[in-house]
Amino acid sequence: MRIKICGITNLTDALLAEAKGADYLGFIFAKTSKRFVAYDKAKEIIAKLTTASAVGVFVDDDFDEIERAAHDLGLYAVQLYAPVTRRFDNIKVIQAVKVENAIDEEMLNNPYANFYLLDAARQGQCGGLGLTFDWTMIPGNFDNIFLAGGVSMENVEEALKKPVYALDVSSSVEVSPGVKDHRKLEVLLKRVKQ
Repeated sequence: MRIKICGITNLTDALLAEAKGADYLGFIFAKTSKRFVAYDKAKEIIAKLTTASAVGVFVDDDFDEIERAAHDLGLYAVQLYAPVTRRFDNIKVIQAVKVENAIDEEMLNNPYANFYLLDAARQGQCGGLGLTFDWTMIPGNFDNIFLAGGVSMENVEEALKKPVYALDVSSSVEVSPGVKDHRKLEVLLKRVKQ
């Protein structure tokens, strides 16, 4: 099972997550997020990565601006909350799908998306809430789904049994928003990578 550690804001956390087996590191560029990281800071961190792929998380930005930023930062993929309506040059696209009471099947058939990220939402808010949705709703006919929202040591065993490509973890391995708890991070990564 692959795993993405999201909400990376500093080099120490990034290098530890990478060393312990994280496949992807998520950098949040939405200014309203408690885990926001500036482009220049993210670029410094990304330049030092050797095995983990960098994913940029964008919420309301213009697609052209996102594409420019992705190339400048050296991102492997962009995770977008707005419906994706075009291809990105040499950049993978993760279409984020907010899940509250149901999964929008139409969003899961986006011809421009390479991956889908199912993220627990409450009253329109999504990401970093530490909340889960009903995982029995996850469709079994996809091989490119990231499972996000409330994945933690308490439920990782159950998450590992779900028909998903990767887990996406953020708040459950933090001391405070954007600062990882190194012990929790190591334990969770070890369990996923066993």
